Amino acid sequence: EEHLSAMRSSLIDAVSTRIPARDVPFAILLSGGLDSSLICRLVADLIYPQTLHTFTITAHDMRDAPSLLDSDCHFARLIAKEATNVVHEEVHFCQEDGLYVLPHVVQRLETTDAAMIRAGVPLYLLSKHISAQGFKVVLCGEGADESMAGYRLFEEYYITDGDQFSHELKRRLFNIDTSELQRVDRCTSAHGLEARVPFLDVTYVNEVLKIKVEEVNSLTLPDCRDFFKVIIHLAHPLSPNCVLC
Repeated sequence: EEHLSAMRSSLIDAVSTRIPARDVPFAILLSGGLDSSLICRLVADLIYPQTLHTFTITAHDMRDAPSLLDSDCHFARLIAKEATNVVHEEVHFCQEDGLYVLPHVVQRLETTDAAMIRAGVPLYLLSKHISAQGFKVVLCGEGADESMAGYRLFEEYYITDGDQFSHELKRRLFNIDTSELQRVDRCTSAHGLEARVPFLDVTYVNEVLKIKVEEVNSLTLPDCRDFFKVIIHLAHPLSPNCVLC
């Protein structure tokens, strides 16, 4: 409980310190996932009582192959409705839009990694739209999977091998500057936006690393049996139930 309380306080502090001065317009990238949804709820409910702008993006012309972005938009709408001070906007793009910016995305990312480019295209388009609205800073939930083992690859051994789990988590954090998170900085800065990532706050990450895998494994949380969701649920009561499990 002591660690969870410290996590809760440190994340609130991390979010608060990344909200810019009043004369700098900012927004939140609300994907509809657990991490960005929590950031949105913390800002809207506890930190920033003024009007808060959130954005998400979806592909609108791929009916034969529904995009994961479509389900993300559904949850983003639910989260936005929970707060009275949130103004939420959905940005739509089509296949032609993606193909048009593809060379620019590759150039900005300086990579041929397919996964990074695929994720970079919608972020590039969304960043362009947000920048055109006059925003200078965006808060996002990126970094949560790295700091709290949200990737599925951790599931194969965190229940049975706590040492290996901790080693892999620390290794990925140590090498985060070469990870696919480079797309966040590069796609946003391409349009004059500054992306701020509370989940990678040093104090917050250190608090997460204090939690022992064995402690999490001893907990029972219905329908949620991964490290990331368990500690998010326990440490942050504001975590949205609609996207938790």
